[in-house]
Amino acid sequence: PDHMVNNDDDVDDNCYSNEHDCAGICDGSSVIDECGECGGNNSLCADDCGVPNGDNSSCMDECDIPNGDNSSCADCAGTPNGNAVVDNCGTCDADNSNDCVQDCAEEWGGNAIIETYYFDQDGDGLGAGASADYCNVSVPEGWVLNNDDPEPDCPTNDIDDCSICSGNNSSCSDCAGVPNGDAVLDNCGVCDNDSENDCPFDCAGIPGGNAYFDNCGICSGGNTGHNPNSDMDQCGVCFGNNEDQQGCGCFNGVPADYWYDYDGDGLGSCTEDDVACLLCENDPNCESFCGWDVPYNNWVSNTDDEDDYCYSNVHDCAGECDGDAIIQDYWYDTDGDELGFGYDSQSYCSALVPDGWVPNNNDDDDDCFSNNHDCAGFCDGEAVIQTYWYDDDGDGLGDGLDEAFCNSEVPNG
Repeated sequence: PDHMVNNDDDVDDNCYSNEHDCAGICDGSSVIDECGECGGNNSLCADDCGVPNGDNSSCMDECDIPNGDNSSCADCAGTPNGNAVVDNCGTCDADNSNDCVQDCAEEWGGNAIIETYYFDQDGDGLGAGASADYCNVSVPEGWVLNNDDPEPDCPTNDIDDCSICSGNNSSCSDCAGVPNGDAVLDNCGVCDNDSENDCPFDCAGIPGGNAYFDNCGICSGGNTGHNPNSDMDQCGVCFGNNEDQQGCGCFNGVPADYWYDYDGDGLGSCTEDDVACLLCENDPNCESFCGWDVPYNNWVSNTDDEDDYCYSNVHDCAGECDGDAIIQDYWYDTDGDELGFGYDSQSYCSALVPDGWVPNNNDDDDDCFSNNHDCAGFCDGEAVIQTYWYDDDGDGLGDGLDEAFCNSEVPNG
């Protein structure tokens, strides 16, 4: 009979050539690409350089960045992985021995220095007394670089026997003309040293006057024209020039810098310019307070906060304060059934996973959404296994022994 042959060697009795592509299609053109994907275009396993199963080495720059331009690891001289840096004076080199430093005036590369000064009380260019160290570009008025003044209260350094600068001994001569003598001219016009007959004089020499020596030893009041204690500064120091008032009241020092603590964790943060905090007067987050004026809430004396809006300073992999995102492995889901496939995983932050990646590799067939195949191997196919009998005479009726076949692959007869 027609179509009967004396062998059963046919691989596929519905395909004359018995040639099938990787998808099982007779005389089909699909092939397995270098990524092991049937009908693929080698993109599934391509690296950043476009090379299938590559390791990015073919387009890696000197900074280990695929397709990079060497800029991400270049130093200030433009050398990839170089060690040249720009110092605070703007010099770019790799020699840290020539880096500029701040002088005492906080000027980078400046030449101001700390020197020892002495107060020149009488303005003669000569200092005396206790020394003080100052930056030589910001020396308070009245301080000089020597302590050579033999008479600190006399600009001409020629105090007479009466302790008067540029005096002629007359100011302390008694009525008899003797310097520091004890003869006095009383109100009766008698010059002698007999106190029994003296008339009372005030410190200004006015008989019966009311001038007196104030707390600074200056004859004041009465007819002197000198206000008592007018040589005393705000801190009660005679001739002190208010040097003990430095911003927080007498003898209390200078105000201290405090920074605002936005998240209440006891740590403040400053506004930075490049890598250094701005000076307090230029920083909107900083205020200077005297000790008793510091507000009770949210001002701290440090700039140690890593994130001033995160109390714990703990962030997850997505950068969220106290977030619960974690790094874990993901597999690509080609058919969108929420099941990944294969052994090639990628690690992602769970809050930043790219589209198409799932946290499992449980897919039986990553090209079949349902993972259901018929007896012919087709995804969601309708072919089923049925029982057949051979029809020897071609009348559509079989007999004899039965045999089970997939109904899409039943042999002739």
